Amino acid sequence: QVLDTGSSGTIAVKNLINSITDEKQEVPVAVVGASRSAASQPVNAVVGGAYSMPQISYGSTSVALDDALLYPSFMRTIPP
Repeated sequence: QVLDTGSSGTIAVKNLINSITDEKQEVPVAVVGASRSAASQPVNAVVGGAYSMPQISYGSTSVALDDALLYPSFMRTIPP
């Protein structure tokens, strides 16, 4: 399932929660994205904390995301 964050943390979290709680959909096993750190940070707070779901970003570069205590399941494919 592909969801657009609109580069917004609020939209990203809302879409993710809708996807996770939609009984018609299978629960995702991982999240790919977001491309911006501002969207990846709140998403990982949800998926990393409540769901222990890995998140792999192809564009988020904030060094804040290196904090494994705050973002335990965050990974990236580019250097910060």
